[in-house]
Amino acid sequence: MKFRFGFVSNSSTTSFCIYGIVLANTEDFLEKLADKDLRDFYNSNNEDLDKLFNLTRSGLTYHIGPEGEGFYIGKDMDQIKDEETFGEFKNKIKESLKLLLNEDCQEAIEKECSIHEEAWRDG
Repeated sequence: MKFRFGFVSNSSTTSFCIYGIVLANTEDFLEKLADKDLRDFYNSNNEDLDKLFNLTRSGLTYHIGPEGEGFYIGKDMDQIKDEETFGEFKNKIKESLKLLLNEDCQEAIEKECSIHEEAWRDG
């Protein structure tokens, strides 16, 4: 019998744990951006979302579900600082989301912000 103790390099699994919200898909996210210039920048330059987030300086991260279903936006749970309470961590994320997303999303941010843990097989 053979045992493997090393890293599995051919794994095709994705997983994450964030505090934030889930939107239907990437297009839904872009429609809900508060800053029209950012929306136009993305649409006209066809830039990737990482560049869009760098421009916002929000400190938020995102994950996209399989086949584009589910756009998770928030902050990875491993980003909480040692000296920070979970309440402070959550409030900072909510405030960043409120600045990033338009007025239609404000109530949803308060109600739907939570911990999201997902995992799926890519392939």
